[in-house]
Amino acid sequence: METLGEYIHLRITTEQLDLDKLVDFLKNELDVICIVREFGKFNKEHIHSTIKLKTAKTTFLDRLKRTFPLIKGNGFISMKSVKNWDSNIRYCYKGTPNDYPDIYYTIHTEEEWKNFYQSWWNTNREVIKTKTKKTTTEEVNMGCQNDPSSNEVFIVKRQRVMTWSEKTAKAFLLDYRPLAQAIWFFHGDNNYEPINDLVWCQDEVASYLLKCLGQTAKAIDDFIFERMYTGLYTYILISCPTSNLYRKKAVERLGKFRDKLMP
Repeated sequence: METLGEYIHLRITTEQLDLDKLVDFLKNELDVICIVREFGKFNKEHIHSTIKLKTAKTTFLDRLKRTFPLIKGNGFISMKSVKNWDSNIRYCYKGTPNDYPDIYYTIHTEEEWKNFYQSWWNTNREVIKTKTKKTTTEEVNMGCQNDPSSNEVFIVKRQRVMTWSEKTAKAFLLDYRPLAQAIWFFHGDNNYEPINDLVWCQDEVASYLLKCLGQTAKAIDDFIFERMYTGLYTYILISCPTSNLYRKKAVERLGKFRDKLMP
């Protein structure tokens, strides 16, 4: 049972909630260390947070559910006492192998949370166990993996989940198709119509990215933003269905190290 003064790991499913409102609520009701958004199995949005209670657990949960009536049952929220501080905080900041965590609030500095992120991926890899009986990935199930009475050990292959960057890029193509088409036009595909000029289009992409980052943008430096923007912009070019617009970009990048290639 969680008591006052204990660190607690809080997880809430948030895909139907106003996330900014939830973050403000948690900061007012709890002593919050961090709040990080993730997309889990089937891209289900949720947050991980390390917190301390200011009131009894039942009081906090009553206030939470009154404020957010969509939170119902254990499928929406879980609270567990933190047994290992270092392991828990690294888990909260783990993000994905290709992206930093989507931070909505933190007391840590950028250097600190980046170190936690790096530490997680330095020590956690795909779970692979040696088996006494060969099997295909299709035959694997999690029940067998956790059954201590079984003599069979399976290679567990995690289901790949889209990264935040991939999900953001796909949403851009769906919601801002005319803007993507204008970018394709300015990069040489005359099948589409221009919208203003290329610089305006690029500014709109930057505005979209910053909007998607939300409060997380406060914890992201210019170098990371540039890298995320470049990734999104390259994805837009690659997605052009009528021209290989990405080839020019690829050649430009190649030119930066072509002289290093073997003859």
